[in-house]
This record gives sequence, C-alpha cells and structure tokens, in this order.
Amino acid sequence: MLNKNNAKSPILSNKEDLKLRIDNINKIFMTNPKEYLELIKFQSKFYRYSPRNTKLIYSQNPKAAFIASFKRWMDLGYTVLKGEKGIKILVPIMSKFIQLENGDVIKYSSATKEQQKLANSGQIPIIMKQNFKVGNVFDIMQTNCPKSDYPKFLIGYPSIEHEKLYQAVKMYAEEKLHCPINEENFNSLSYRGNYNIENHSIKYNSVLDSTQKLSTTIHEISHSILHAGISIGTDKIIEQVELEADSLSLMMHEQLGIEPTPAMQHHLLSQYSCLKESKYADKIIESLDFVTNKYHEIANDFAESINKYIQQQNTIQQSLDVQTQSNLEQENVNEILNMDMNIEM
Repeated sequence: MLNKNNAKSPILSNKEDLKLRIDNINKIFMTNPKEYLELIKFQSKFYRYSPRNTKLIYSQNPKAAFIASFKRWMDLGYTVLKGEKGIKILVPIMSKFIQLENGDVIKYSSATKEQQKLANSGQIPIIMKQNFKVGNVFDIMQTNCPKSDYPKFLIGYPSIEHEKLYQAVKMYAEEKLHCPINEENFNSLSYRGNYNIENHSIKYNSVLDSTQKLSTTIHEISHSILHAGISIGTDKIIEQVELEADSLSLMMHEQLGIEPTPAMQHHLLSQYSCLKESKYADKIIESLDFVTNKYHEIANDFAESINKYIQQQNTIQQSLDVQTQSNLEQENVNEILNMDMNIEM
C-alpha cells in the first residue's frame, strides 16, 4: 500500500503540491496492480469524495475509515484531538469574476469600485467560476469518538447471511436497475453467470451456493450499471470491461462488508495485467475514475435498497417470533388445562 507510514508524508501546502501528488499516484496505479486493488477497496468507503480526493486521502492515510472536516466532527458531537494533522484535499469554491468591455476577465476583488458598481448594476457581466483551495479533513481515529460509536459511521452488514444479502441485491437490481435476475442450468460447474447486454438481464448458474450466487450477481450487476448498451470490441475491449466490472463489484462487496474471495481478486488483477500489456494501457486510470464516479452515483440507492430489504425481513421475522411465542404460550395453557382435567377425573 502507498505510504504505510503516515508520519513520513511530505507536507502538502498548496494546490500544485496536491495536483503533483495525484499525478504521481496515477503513475503508481499504472504500474502496480496491487496498489490498484487496494485503492478500489479503499474508495468504497469514500464515495462522497471525488476520485482525485479519494486518491489524496489514500496516499496520506491508507488506513482511514471515516473522514470529516473539523467543523463536521464538531457538528457530530466530537472533537479532533489536539496535535492531529489534517489530511489535505482539494475543496471546490466559487470565485466571482468581471468581464470588462474589452473582453478581459478579472477577479471581482481586483476590480475598481467603479467596475464593481457597473457589474452590480448589470451593465457588465459577472462570471462565476469554480476553483479549488486546499482543505483539511480528519479520520475518525484522530477524534475523541468512542469505539462504541464506530458502528454509526462504518458501512457493512457482516452479520447478515449471504442468502439474505443476495435477495436484497436482487431486489435492488430489479427495482432500481430494472434488470431481471434468474437462475439457469448451464450444465457446467465452472461457469457462474452472465449479463446480457441486449435484453439487460442477468442469469446465474443454478449450482452456485449462496456465497457464490451473491458474488456472481454483484459482478453481473456491475456490468449492467457500467456497460448497458455498449459495444464490446468497439466502445471498449473485453479486458477493460471486465476490469471495470471487477472494480465496481469489489467496491460493492466492501460496502456490504463481504470479504472478496481470492478468485475474485485474482480475476481483477489478471484483467488489469492484460489491459496493461495491451495498447490500451492508458485506459486504466480512465476506467478507475469512470468506475469511481459511477459508484458515487449509485452508492446511496444501493445502501437504501439493502436497508429496505433487511428492515422488511426483520419486521417479518419479528411477526413470526411473536406468533411463535403466542403459539408456545397457548400450548402451555392447553397442557395445563389437560392436566387439570386429568386430575379432576
């Protein structure tokens, strides 16, 4: 992993430092497949941050688990510990400019009072441009947040059975993506399933156990999210398509708290290596950013669907438990009544 010793991180003080850091990170991911794999896992925790800010966070603290600004931690009821150094990221800001009559564009703050007056009255145009400044964020381990509160901030469903998670993922695919999922006998023990681009549907092998079915379904759902309607071989080569699906699938596994299997990680690394050795090696970073942006788009819906299904199942289970308890109590009453009748006789 990048920079395992956080104390040795170079000081990042301005935008140019951060942009240079991002360029260097991209070069490392282009040459080191294991770093690519670690970043994919890492990015699943920070889908609210842009791809480049996630890379910056990872390069400065690869063990970070939940990130927030100093003010955000205070709003949450916690404080950043004294002496902790912030993780540098790029924060978007809007800057005001004025377009002069000769076409020149200057900062509003640099304009004369007369030019500002003309701009405020609408006589010359005001232009808003997005810019970036360096900001600081802090990991949960840099705060006084007690361990008992960690579960509120960390994602995952480690105690949920894989069959239940599969049903939750299936509901997400069918309700949110309108992508039906069905099992089929492929007459093979090794073939796991597929996503059909033409009719936007998924099939998995009927011989799979719950864990294999869940993992396969997530991989094929990743194809449906990323590759619906594309032409493989024309729009993207197969290695790039598989690398992207593996990457998004790994993020979704991490979000669910499911340990990715060695076979799954091996497949991702093999697709990475194949793409790297091809003439499309420059597509690796493009694919990484494409997948990360897509994950940002779907992560909330995905989490909401999983939570919805689990809550429904918990409600059903609670009703069953109440009914079971009621039945047991009735059986006890009947048994007592039978005993009384026997005594009287």
